[in-house]
Amino acid sequence: YEPILNQIKEEVCCILVKMPFHLAVLNPDAAKEVIEDIPQIQKWYVGGHSLGGAMAAEFAAYDKRVQGLILLAAYPTKELNDIPVLSLYGSEDGVLNMEKYTSSIGLASDVTEILIEGGNHAQFGNYGEQKGDHAADISREEQQAQTVEAILNMMKAHKDQKQEEAMMTYEQISPQEAKERMDKEADVIILDEPMVGLDPRQIIEMRDLIRNLGEEHTVILSSHILSEVQAICEKVLIIARGRLVAFDAPENLEKLRQSS
Repeated sequence: YEPILNQIKEEVCCILVKMPFHLAVLNPDAAKEVIEDIPQIQKWYVGGHSLGGAMAAEFAAYDKRVQGLILLAAYPTKELNDIPVLSLYGSEDGVLNMEKYTSSIGLASDVTEILIEGGNHAQFGNYGEQKGDHAADISREEQQAQTVEAILNMMKAHKDQKQEEAMMTYEQISPQEAKERMDKEADVIILDEPMVGLDPRQIIEMRDLIRNLGEEHTVILSSHILSEVQAICEKVLIIARGRLVAFDAPENLEKLRQSS
C-alpha cells in the first residue's frame, strides 16, 4: 500500500502501521498506539483495504479522535454514527462480498461511495494477484490514482466544512475576557482541548487562567496532551472505550505506570 500513501503524503502526514503477519485482525487497535504516540496531531483519518478496512471501521466506531474513515473494498461491521466515510471498490472485484457490503454500508450515516470502473480487488495494493479476483480492465496505476484523488478530495471537503463551521462559531477573546465571562457562569467549567491551536505564550496564559479559575471553580479539563494534564490538574481521570479505568493524582498515576 506504500505507492498510494506516497502520493497522499504530498498533502497530509501518512503512517503505514505494520501488522503481525500482515493481518490487521491480529492487532485491530494498532492505530490507537500511533495516535497516542503523536499527541500534537489532533485530526486523524483511518483506513484499510479488505479485512484491514473492516478493522479500521471497528476502531473508528469507538475512538472519537477519528475524523474520517476510508474503506477500500471493505465494509463496516459496527454503527459509525456521524463519521464521514469514503468507500471505494472496483467494478471487477471478485473478492468483495457485495451482498454483505450492501447490507452493511448502511451502518455509516455519512458515506460517499465511489465505484472505480474497471478496477478489481487486488490493485488497491501492490501484492500481486489474489485468488478469486477478476481481471482488471484498467492498470494498477490508474486504479490507485483514482483512489488517491478521491481520498484527497474527501479530506479537502471535510476540512473546508470544518473551517466554515469554525468561522460561524469562533470568537477570539483574550484570557482575561475568558475569565470575566466564566466568573459570571456556574461553579463547574468544562474546557475541551483548550491548548489546541495556541502558540507558546498563549499556552502559558491559558495554564495560568485555568489555575486561577480552579481556585474558585471546579474546572474539568479534557485533553489528549498528557504533559498539559500533568502541569495543571490536581486529579486525573483516564477513560478508555467509555469506561473509567483510573482516577488519582497525576504523580500517583505516574508511579503506578512506572511500576507496571
